[in-house]
Amino acid sequence: MPKLLLVEDNEVNRDMLSRRLQRRGYEVIFAPDGADGVSKTLRDKPDLVLMDLNLPGMNGWEATRQLKANPQSQNIPVIALTAYAMAGDREKALAAGCDEYDTKPIDLPRLVEKIEMLLQTKSQRQEPSILQDSRIELVLILLRQELCIPMNTIIGYSEMLLDELKYQRDSTLFSDLQKILACGTQMLSLANAILNPVQLEINKLNLNIDTFSSTIRLELLTPLSTTIGYCEMLLEEANAELIPDLDKINIAATQLLNMINDITNLAEQQLQAIDVNELDTPALMLDAMTTPLVQNPTTTIHSLSEAGAAVAQSTLLVVDDNETDGFLLKRQLERQGYTVATATNGPLALQMLKAMPYDLILLDMIVPGMNGFEMIELFKRHEDWCHIPVIVISALDELDNVVRCIEMGAEDYISKPFKPVLLRTKIAACLQKKLLLDQQAVYLLTEEKYRNIFENAPEGIYQSTPDGHFISVNRAMARIYGYDPAVMIEAVTEISHQIYVDPNSRDEFRRQVESQGKVTEFEYQAYRQDGDIIWVSDSARVVQDVSGQLYYEGIVKDITQRKLAETALKLQVEELQIEIDQSKRARQVTEIIHTDYFQQLKAEGENLGCQDDNGRERAGPKVLLVEDNEMNRDMLSRRLQRSGYEVEIAVDGAEGVSKTVSEKPDLVLMDMSLPVIDGWEATQQLKANPQTRHIPIIALTAHVMAGDRETALAAGCDDYDTKPIELPRLLGKIETLLEKVKSYR
Repeated sequence: MPKLLLVEDNEVNRDMLSRRLQRRGYEVIFAPDGADGVSKTLRDKPDLVLMDLNLPGMNGWEATRQLKANPQSQNIPVIALTAYAMAGDREKALAAGCDEYDTKPIDLPRLVEKIEMLLQTKSQRQEPSILQDSRIELVLILLRQELCIPMNTIIGYSEMLLDELKYQRDSTLFSDLQKILACGTQMLSLANAILNPVQLEINKLNLNIDTFSSTIRLELLTPLSTTIGYCEMLLEEANAELIPDLDKINIAATQLLNMINDITNLAEQQLQAIDVNELDTPALMLDAMTTPLVQNPTTTIHSLSEAGAAVAQSTLLVVDDNETDGFLLKRQLERQGYTVATATNGPLALQMLKAMPYDLILLDMIVPGMNGFEMIELFKRHEDWCHIPVIVISALDELDNVVRCIEMGAEDYISKPFKPVLLRTKIAACLQKKLLLDQQAVYLLTEEKYRNIFENAPEGIYQSTPDGHFISVNRAMARIYGYDPAVMIEAVTEISHQIYVDPNSRDEFRRQVESQGKVTEFEYQAYRQDGDIIWVSDSARVVQDVSGQLYYEGIVKDITQRKLAETALKLQVEELQIEIDQSKRARQVTEIIHTDYFQQLKAEGENLGCQDDNGRERAGPKVLLVEDNEMNRDMLSRRLQRSGYEVEIAVDGAEGVSKTVSEKPDLVLMDMSLPVIDGWEATQQLKANPQTRHIPIIALTAHVMAGDRETALAAGCDDYDTKPIELPRLLGKIETLLEKVKSYR
């Protein structure tokens, strides 16, 4: 007996329809609202859902969207029921995921016919092929490798540009780059979470390609759209010397957008490659971890960069087959004054080592010809190469392999995307240690000299427990805080209160270190032993000793003078700017208002009536942007203002309706996915109001679903556009609608 779930809030309608369906041989269960309907569908697994669309709490549209987005319920047919047959309702129901649509009063034979058709289709339809655990795990690994390449490019170049602009922290350029970096980091975290084989095993999930492909598109499109928008804006505004690196970010973002839009085909290609390969699953998994997707047998040796005389010249060999990662790493290293050579496969790296000596090797775990384990083993067995320190380049999910490499003799590791400060610190530490090892033949003497360098380093160096006790400090560290080096460890028993002026800063420091494994240039106010307050910058990481105990090690700089200078300079600039602006405005006003030209412009302006309802002059047509995402609001409003429009903002559908009525904008840009009331409902309310029905509305959405354009137009929108925003296209639509409205008047 087929089981039907009837989601209906009207008790009389529930009783009448359920009894008629039971007489037809169906088992019927009930839900009085949308939230209960979703819950009972997941719990009772009905064969079909009859969904009333006008429900209390969660309406039928949202309940259907949730059911179709959930792998456990997305294959259960849903028939939408409504008492109001409005234009576009059927298309909107199908776009939300409903399989069929019917109107009240119910024509039972017609409804039963639709139920039987959907039940028969469901029984005949083959369920989406569920990938075996080993195959889905391999597809996830391969997809993550491909997606992370452009993401690492976005993050790496953003951090490098921010490092170059670190003395312009108050600039709009610096702020926009921070937003691009935040979006890139968010996308990397989301990709690692969604395409995580370990999570698949923990949750015992059976996923199909369509499921995680749609999830990737849904989660990544918004931060990616924001990244592309800010990139396009910065390419229009930035200085010429920054354009090449910004262009690389933009190219990587565009590449990532193409990959996400074609993610299903990309996954299918990976799956086909797996199916064609006749190796057993364990061997195939190992091959995926040790063989790149694209092999390039060429190599490039880069010349010495122009470095300052104070920078020690060292020659580094980078072994990495990925052109993007290798070029980015080469740029960062050459900026630090190193001579850099790169090899894109293992055999070529060995030939280069035979040809000339190198001070340090940066080795990617995955290169053609031989994997990282084989190369480290060769290095450490070779008489001429065994003393060269090796830093392993890894992805975040390769830490087990990193541990094995360090056990085999690698000195340290760095993770993609490369952090400039951490990269600089680790390479400097390895080169210093190599210098000591080269100069001393006896291990104990080497360790003693290394400790001497630690003690006499010009910057504060420390090791501490996470709960707030120093394990070791060098002289510079004690001097910064005004302590005797011999007593600082015993005197400071609670770092949070004795060192940090604000204990909450210590909590934030611990949160960042423990969640990310490291923290870079964390700035806070600190107490000296005499009670004076100073500013310091702390770069630290989490380290594990041989017994498995975790502790922090870091480098501290006294930045008090810089902070004081920045504050004083900022105040001087602000005061000077105020004086200049006031003087300039007074002079300009005096000069302009007495000219005949000004009087003529004033008369022409009055004749044109370029005033709003309150008598204030407008800069241009007024556009109301209804958008709940803060970064998207900032990016799009600034670009519209630069194009000559006056922009008003609303953060949800209800506020959008209210501001349209009160502000009377010339045009509304309406995001469809909004809190309080969504864009569909807000548009319908505006078009039903005689005061606002003439105002053109352009629908904006980040999710391109079948029928979205028709649904938007049926709801009353005058045009439709998709994110990421292509500004020339959107401006063309705005101008067309404004001209159309003007011609009607």
